[in-house]
Amino acid sequence: MNAPRTKLGRSTQAFAREAVYEMADGLETESSEHYEVIRKRVLFEDVLFVTYHQEIGIWFVSLNVLIGGLFLFLGAVIVNSQRTGNMWWIALPWVIMAAPFLIAASLRAILRVDVVTTYGRRSKAVMRFSFRKARAREVYGHICARVRQAHRNLEHEIAESAAAEVPQPPAAEGLPS
Repeated sequence: MNAPRTKLGRSTQAFAREAVYEMADGLETESSEHYEVIRKRVLFEDVLFVTYHQEIGIWFVSLNVLIGGLFLFLGAVIVNSQRTGNMWWIALPWVIMAAPFLIAASLRAILRVDVVTTYGRRSKAVMRFSFRKARAREVYGHICARVRQAHRNLEHEIAESAAAEVPQPPAAEGLPS
């Protein structure tokens, strides 16, 4: 029987998809690489640190600029070879085809992607948020609060077990006071 879990976020890469779920005792990542599904857990007690940062994704930007530039280059070659009076009607379709790629690249360069990463002792959970910046900050705060709570509980358990193991001095019987 599966424990209840809520989806916190996901991370999408070229050949892998990863979803991060919150469990009662930690985070569970479910990644699918091609046809394999792999599940890993990062327990809140084992979390070493949580990061929140932004990244551009240089491959995404460079690939979109390359494709958009290719369309513009082809349009410029065709316009240059025509040499008729009005060039805008010839160049307009090529500019329209290049626009989505160039807009996507510039939006990614301006807005960036927010990334929340939770590092455990043996594994990590990565969540990327392209447009929902407030949700990224909310997830980061929630994970930090849960980790602090788990570490406090673990600290109290260790302190209680250490206090229970401390031997008490024997009772003084028959000694003069």
